[in-house]
Amino acid sequence: MTALASATDAGNQLNLADLVSQLLQAYINYVEQLYAPIIDFLQDPVGNGMQLITDFLTNPSQALVAWGRSCSPLPTRPSLGSGRHSPIPN
Repeated sequence: MTALASATDAGNQLNLADLVSQLLQAYINYVEQLYAPIIDFLQDPVGNGMQLITDFLTNPSQALVAWGRSCSPLPTRPSLGSGRHSPIPN
């Protein structure tokens, strides 16, 4: 009976360890997703800053929607092309 109890305890500990591992992985994914737009912007700060200013001078409402969405922690489409972030098409 004690062997069965220790096997059950071992199974519970594995489930708990798996749960903790999954929670840590989810937290890491969330933090990476949160900082990804900042890191992308900082890879070319001058070019992205100029693009940001140009977008706001061209069409402020569309730029606010596009750049605001790119800075939110919600998933967005990956940028295509040269790697420069340009949320508003030219």
